[in-house]
Amino acid sequence: MDRYITSRIDQDSTNEEQVTAFCKAFVGWCIENQNLADLLFEKLPSNPEATMKTMNRYYKTFLRAVKVLKAGNESREFKIEDEGLETTLAFAWLYGIVKLHMHNALLPQHRYNLDLLVDKIIATLLRHLKEG
Repeated sequence: MDRYITSRIDQDSTNEEQVTAFCKAFVGWCIENQNLADLLFEKLPSNPEATMKTMNRYYKTFLRAVKVLKAGNESREFKIEDEGLETTLAFAWLYGIVKLHMHNALLPQHRYNLDLLVDKIIATLLRHLKEG
């Protein structure tokens, strides 16, 4: 997952552009790797005592996203208090929309508009990141 996502992010782009790329790449990876996404996010046994070392091994992408949000805060591009919280919420929201899409559990008029739905999520997320 990490290699797939980071290969789609231009490290020289703005933090806003990197957030957008992260979101779209994460959704793309989940769609292209449905079974692996299910395994990683739903079927592996829960480990409430996971350390940062464990998180880095399996969820390195999330930690990279936190760094982008921190950089955005440092450059004053973003105005958020907790980068980890915002990363957690963004990935949960995106994974949720992917799962609803895969199970055709969206309103009929939006069932085949995943790109539009993801773009709306990203726009809302970016607005929140900028406004705090």
